[in-house]
Amino acid sequence: MQGSFLIKSLTLLSLVFILLSGGPVCAASKLILQLPWNHQFQFAGYYMAKELGYYEDAGFDVVIHDVKHEKNSVDAVISGQADFGVSGSGLLVERSHGKPVVAVAAIFQSTPAVFLSLKKSAITTPADFVGKRVMLSPGFQSLSLIAMLHQEKVLDKISRIRTSFDYNSLLKGETDIFNAYRTNEPFLLESSGYQINIINPEDYGIHFYGDTLFTSEKTLSKKPVEVEKFRLATLNGWEYALGHIDETIGVIQTKYKVSKTTEQLKFEASKVKEVVLSDQNGIGVMDLGRWAQITHHLIAIGAVPADFHIGDNFIYTPPQKINWHKLWPWVGAVIVAFALLLVFLSILSRSNMKLRTAKRQLRQEISDREKIEKQLRRSEEKHRSLFEKAPFPYHALDVNGCFIDVNFEWLQILGYVRDEVIGKWYGDFLSGDSKKEFEKSFPLLKSTGFAHSIPFQIQHKDGLYLDILLEGRSGYMPNGQFMQTYCIFHNVSEIKRAAEEVRQ
Repeated sequence: MQGSFLIKSLTLLSLVFILLSGGPVCAASKLILQLPWNHQFQFAGYYMAKELGYYEDAGFDVVIHDVKHEKNSVDAVISGQADFGVSGSGLLVERSHGKPVVAVAAIFQSTPAVFLSLKKSAITTPADFVGKRVMLSPGFQSLSLIAMLHQEKVLDKISRIRTSFDYNSLLKGETDIFNAYRTNEPFLLESSGYQINIINPEDYGIHFYGDTLFTSEKTLSKKPVEVEKFRLATLNGWEYALGHIDETIGVIQTKYKVSKTTEQLKFEASKVKEVVLSDQNGIGVMDLGRWAQITHHLIAIGAVPADFHIGDNFIYTPPQKINWHKLWPWVGAVIVAFALLLVFLSILSRSNMKLRTAKRQLRQEISDREKIEKQLRRSEEKHRSLFEKAPFPYHALDVNGCFIDVNFEWLQILGYVRDEVIGKWYGDFLSGDSKKEFEKSFPLLKSTGFAHSIPFQIQHKDGLYLDILLEGRSGYMPNGQFMQTYCIFHNVSEIKRAAEEVRQ
């Protein structure tokens, strides 16, 4: 395990060194980018990265194909016809089908897919969909819309129609609700004088990624430096495109011969800017927890198998510089928590080794049974003493998330006595939002085997809440069945309070 970590670290350092050296990987390497739709402002960042020479500076001659060249961007990338592609959260479904796709950058932090209805229909919420005709796209294009209908318990109460991709179906009465992109159809309908209702999945807690730049595992393994340089050039292209919309529209109209008017493109640009910059972490940033939430929704609607896990190979992790000064309070808390966890696990491991050794000696040395039993009792007493006197709060949860053990430090920090905690559900000690987060994260801890820096608010006996970061590991029986969790937490209330004072 340590050797694997060392190899990964050296590989990462080598990659960073190559990137910082600025040397081209290959002079004007030809790369193909496959888009999932027709040329429009939806793909402005890629156009400007090519137009401004960002791709060329990175050593690439990039060819951008739209849907007329290849209708399925995933198949084009997997087959080697293209090096990179653009797709939505359906990438997870493709991954569950065994296709080795790798998400490189989530350009659209939220999907622009919405439902539209005419104002006069009074269809404004999912509850109004019952008994209505609803258009949905085939394949994986309407996943967020279907997830919303399922969550709101109306998916099996609608008349589902295959979309016509033409908003006139709404005007002709061919459907009651039309699936659309808020970057396009609302402008066309409102500019024609029609009042509409927009039903957005995000308003109901469905937060799917939209357009995501992806590649294949094969391309990433063979050309890791090229993947990173292409990603950086693309992000630069998007940053420029969103900061120079009029110039970008001119390039799209001149070089890509779009049929949209300038007014349409300006409307599309404003909406695209919203979905690209809806997350304050930066363009293209991805989060494992967010992908995990999307996976849960896809499992719920039957789009992916119930036992599907994202895995380490699905999300690309770029080498990046970190602002340690800004992140130091949180990084310091995580480092301390990890250090304590490692020390604790090391003590447990050594203690277990001593116990196993003592048991073997017990079988071999029958004549010294009493002596060995005394040694075992002393070892166990020492182990229990270490647990009780550990200078960090520790607790263990059973399969249902109920306390089976806590140490003295845990009780001291939170003000409880042991009988008030053992057997109680962990979520009963959390704030409302933290309880919901625990209900989502505890199944992941049981299935993945670990939890990393999960923020909770836990209630002190006096009623006040403490901000904590939870670190956890799962214990399993020899047959692989879950047994219990081992968790510690680090109290970061003062750190957060100080950070808030600095922010104010």
